[in-house]
Amino acid sequence: MNIEHKYNCVVCRAEFDFNDEHKANHKKLETHKQKLILYPHKEDFEENLIRQLDSETCYCTICGVSLSTHSLMRHLSAGVHKMELMKAKNRAYTYKPLE
Repeated sequence: MNIEHKYNCVVCRAEFDFNDEHKANHKKLETHKQKLILYPHKEDFEENLIRQLDSETCYCTICGVSLSTHSLMRHLSAGVHKMELMKAKNRAYTYKPLE
């Protein structure tokens, strides 16, 4: 069985080959950057990095999942999200940018 692996950008609603170079090139696109501005992280969820994609759909940047707005609070209180949030915080503290 041959399964094609793809990256999916939920902000742009685009799919492309599972290749780090393709992913990096996509993130540099002006259209991608503009859509990130259009769908900022929701301030009321601070460190959880939640984007509102439309009236019914959110995206959890920490976990890399799309979910309904109605299930957002359940997701944020779930053990899996809390564990991923803790890992993200540890990475942020561990890898400081060079000045």
